[in-house]
Amino acid sequence: MFKAIITGFLTFWSIFSGCPYSNKNCSECPSFKYSFDKIGHIPSLIKESSGLVLIDDLFLTQGDSGNEPTLFGFKYPFNTDSLQGLMPIPEAKNTDWEDLAFDGDSIIFIGDFGNNGNQRKDLKIIRYNMETMRSEVIEFEYQNQDYFPPQKRKNQNFDCEAMFWYKSQLYIFSKNKKSKYVNVYRLSDSNPLQKLTPIESIKLKHTQVTSADISPDQNEIALLAYGKVLFFSIIEDDTGKLSFRPKSCKRVGRSGQAEAIIYLDNKNLMITNEKGKVFLISRKYQKRKDTLEKSELYFPE
Repeated sequence: MFKAIITGFLTFWSIFSGCPYSNKNCSECPSFKYSFDKIGHIPSLIKESSGLVLIDDLFLTQGDSGNEPTLFGFKYPFNTDSLQGLMPIPEAKNTDWEDLAFDGDSIIFIGDFGNNGNQRKDLKIIRYNMETMRSEVIEFEYQNQDYFPPQKRKNQNFDCEAMFWYKSQLYIFSKNKKSKYVNVYRLSDSNPLQKLTPIESIKLKHTQVTSADISPDQNEIALLAYGKVLFFSIIEDDTGKLSFRPKSCKRVGRSGQAEAIIYLDNKNLMITNEKGKVFLISRKYQKRKDTLEKSELYFPE
């Protein structure tokens, strides 16, 4: 009971706390304005949407822990009847599916790495091939975790809900419930067993990261948290390692317990929350030039 109260308090604090940075603090960042609107509801069969990928005009999502090992397809316009079909994942179990990623070709990655109690020893990413309709498992463990759970609360930072794919690599982000820092990990998208150490730690106080995505032009990532979306520029070194520079932040307090985000294009993003609501974030330059109207967004009829 006490743990549930603490978790609820941290979630409430995260939603209503301010952005940890803004583009006003970044001299190199362009000045943006954002709109934020509710645009529909996902099909009622989908419980606790916790990840999103977009393949052609079809959105895929999955339910959180305890739901069936199935991906659900739906299309715009978003309403309770927009379900397009089910994609059962063979030989898989939904222990705690938290985010989805797509390699742009035929592979969907399902992050079975939710670890609320920091106790799991079976963390994995399911690698599902849509062409062969077969799945493989990428197992991993955190190199710096010795106790399950760690004895000190400040060290219990091994829960993860966010992931994106880039150039045969998967990047995952810790949820940051009991630490001021979000740890970033990098995995091969094919090696079956891996040990992870952080490649970077991002200071994000009072910010529980629940989903991630990379922009189509691969210049930016978005981290979804309760009550806010944080944008980072991508910096790639000569070895192919990525690092992330704060760019801007958008408060989205009305999104509630939002757990999935996806870029529709380089300016527009979509969010779903666990109650099934769908939201749109549209970025506009201050001068409002070269701006898309809502009727021109990439939602195929």
